[in-house]
Amino acid sequence: MKNRLLEEVGIVGPRRELQAVVHYPQGVAAQEASWLVMSHGFRGSKDGHGRAVELAEQVSARGMGVVRFDFTPCESLDRQVEELLCVTGWMQRQGWMSLVLLGRSMGGCASLLAASKLGKRVKGLCLWATPSDLQATFQNALGLAVYRQLQQGSSVNLQDEWGSLHLEPDFIGGFATLNLLAKLAALGSLPLLVLHGTEDELASAEQACAYADVAKGPCKLVVLEGADHRFSEHFKESAAAVVAWLGAWYTKISSSCIL
Repeated sequence: MKNRLLEEVGIVGPRRELQAVVHYPQGVAAQEASWLVMSHGFRGSKDGHGRAVELAEQVSARGMGVVRFDFTPCESLDRQVEELLCVTGWMQRQGWMSLVLLGRSMGGCASLLAASKLGKRVKGLCLWATPSDLQATFQNALGLAVYRQLQQGSSVNLQDEWGSLHLEPDFIGGFATLNLLAKLAALGSLPLLVLHGTEDELASAEQACAYADVAKGPCKLVVLEGADHRFSEHFKESAAAVVAWLGAWYTKISSSCIL
């Protein structure tokens, strides 16, 4: 599907084609605009039950391009970073050079690690409900017994309200030793938005505050009272925070908020 503002594309990934949607910037030439790259969380999708679509539309209406894409399900963090770099490489071949990375939950971890590899192409980073301690977070998400099963080298199969899930032990490989806070500090003066909820049941708000504490550049910390990990009842507030932050730094068209 292609029209003046929206295009579905397949991007060659390291193991499979990655499905992506491009929201072209309104009123700004694509090669002159900044571009937001949206990475979803564990068991999420590029559509985010329509919420990622809505946010992308709001951002593109303000003159910033957006690319949303689907990770290969249940891949390790290292492989997610590889896939994100394939997406940004494809964008570079289109001539879209100025990037802001936005990641939800585990997608935020992938965005942080990718930013450290992309250098000056990355102009900003948004960590949305993003853990700084993956081991603690996935012990909460999977349950301690399941996490230990993976640690012991066994695969797991789960069935829950979100459907079926199969994980291999390498999914958690490196979680115990990965220092995401040091990776963020090493990004230097990169502008940062940290968005979290006080009632996040998987990654505590303290994990978000830890990112803000080590940031070297301009950092905006937004902690929404009562919001859970998925921002189930707080999407409008969280989207407004993202739109306002992007508007202050990157978007080229000033328009009234449509939330």
